[in-house]
Amino acid sequence: MILHGQRAVEAAEKELGRKLKAEYRRACFLEGYADEVYLDTKGIKTYGMGQTGEWIHKGLAATLAHHEIRAIQRLRDYTKFPEYLRAELFQAEYRGDLGLSPVTCSLINSRQYRAAANEFLNNSEYRTGPQSIRNRMEAVALALSLYDRAREA
Repeated sequence: MILHGQRAVEAAEKELGRKLKAEYRRACFLEGYADEVYLDTKGIKTYGMGQTGEWIHKGLAATLAHHEIRAIQRLRDYTKFPEYLRAELFQAEYRGDLGLSPVTCSLINSRQYRAAANEFLNNSEYRTGPQSIRNRMEAVALALSLYDRAREA
C-alpha cells in the first residue's frame, strides 16, 4: 500500500525504528511511502520513499543519507541553513530537482537567494508539470525568498 502525508512519515519511522529528521520528514511527507514493491507509472519497480534500482535493497537509511550528502556537496552552506530551508532543499534534492538546476545551486552558493528562487522556477517541469510538482517547487522558492528576507532584516 502507498501511504501519503503523515501516514507515510509514520511508516518510514517505523521501518527505521526512530524519528525522522525534519528534512527527511518533509521529503517523506511529499514523496509518500510504499510498504511493498510496486510498479510506478513508468513500469519501474519502486519501494519505500520512491526508491528504485539498487536503492530498494540498500534501505531507507542509506537512501536518505546518500541524498543528504549530495545536498551538502551541492550547497556549501547547507548545514548552516535554518531547518525550514534545509527541509525544502532536501526534498528538492531527493526528487532530483536540485541536481537538475546547477544555476540555482551556483546562485545559492553565491548567497543570491532571491535570484536562486527565481531560477529554480525557471524550469519546464514547473511550467508544464502537475500541480503537485509545481507546489513542491514553489515551496523551495518560497523558502529561499524567506531566507533572503530574514538575512536582510
